[in-house]
Amino acid sequence: MTPIVWILVVMFVVVPVAAAVAKRIEAGPAHPPSIPDAADPERIAQIEGQIDALVEQVQVLAEHQEFLTRLLEENTESRRAALTEDGDR
Repeated sequence: MTPIVWILVVMFVVVPVAAAVAKRIEAGPAHPPSIPDAADPERIAQIEGQIDALVEQVQVLAEHQEFLTRLLEENTESRRAALTEDGDR
């Protein structure tokens, strides 16, 4: 590409995009973040209940993972033993 094409691309593409980004950054967020009412005990209790339920589910998943890992290790060991016995014959 010739230098004239590069200059035109910079003038008509890069500069307007950079100006728009700078304007957006300078303006700040469109909506200021709203702070939830922390004094709502019913809402807090509901969130705590959901967190407790998630903790229980994570514990169940951890137990399942441990079981599957143990099962796979035993399966691998039994296959190695079978291969070793076949190799000795």
